[in-house]
Amino acid sequence: MHSQTIIIIRADLPSLQRQLQQLQQQQSPQQQQQNQPPPPPQIIFARGHPPDNSRGEGNRVIVIIPEELYKRFIRLVYLWALFFILIYCTTCLVISTLQINLRAEVPVPFYVWLLLGFVLMIILQCCPKTQRIYPLNWILVILIVLTITLTSAYAMDLYHWKVLLTGMAISFVLVALFHVLGALCPQTWLPGGLLTGCLMLFMIVAIMVFLFLMIFMRDPVYCLVFFVLLLAITLLGMPYHAQFIHGRLQAIPLFTMGTCALSVFIDFIICALCISIFFLYYIYATTGVWFRMWLS
Repeated sequence: MHSQTIIIIRADLPSLQRQLQQLQQQQSPQQQQQNQPPPPPQIIFARGHPPDNSRGEGNRVIVIIPEELYKRFIRLVYLWALFFILIYCTTCLVISTLQINLRAEVPVPFYVWLLLGFVLMIILQCCPKTQRIYPLNWILVILIVLTITLTSAYAMDLYHWKVLLTGMAISFVLVALFHVLGALCPQTWLPGGLLTGCLMLFMIVAIMVFLFLMIFMRDPVYCLVFFVLLLAITLLGMPYHAQFIHGRLQAIPLFTMGTCALSVFIDFIICALCISIFFLYYIYATTGVWFRMWLS
């Protein structure tokens, strides 16, 4: 038999998680008598009203998320992202103002924190269940924020605090602008999934080539091209991130608040990093001095 259930959620997110677990554990009387495990229902999330293609065969549960609940989720995502950004900016500005050279003060090299954050990111992305298991998801997210902040802090003595503040302000404007575009613009105006995927694939291949050239050739021009491509990939991906957060794609990320906030934070970090490298290249073009913090 085929059945279809429509549920309208009027509670908070923890109550919704409990209701979905109960639905997945339900068994029909015949299946209980025969001791046969029931097939899990197909759970489809919809925002505000059932989707146009809600009719279909199979055991389906359509969960309708009220607009008030989803808007609260979006607000919390951006508030957490703003909190992460404030932690990063405050740490970097304090180190820049006090001119603390962490490369000399801390015996742990910066790439240790970078590799640790990269491993944590792989765990979070390659094991999707970790994004929904509380408090493991938030522990991973906070550790990633801290490792990224520590990695960046090693280079903050190279910049004057006014330069840092300017770069952070530009990065914040870019992130806000592209997220507003992704959240409010008609989807026909935004690049589609196929076009975005093809462009990103091409740029990722190019960025890998320039990464090796930058490491082995030690030429500032290769470094500049690498970070230009990195910024282009980030700007191209930000509207997609915004569409995902605002539920404009097929998936509704209602239980991945920490991961969504982390994506906004990483967008900001990459923009700030690229702008800082552009500033260093400007100094190189005018004075001929190129900073190599990884060698100092």
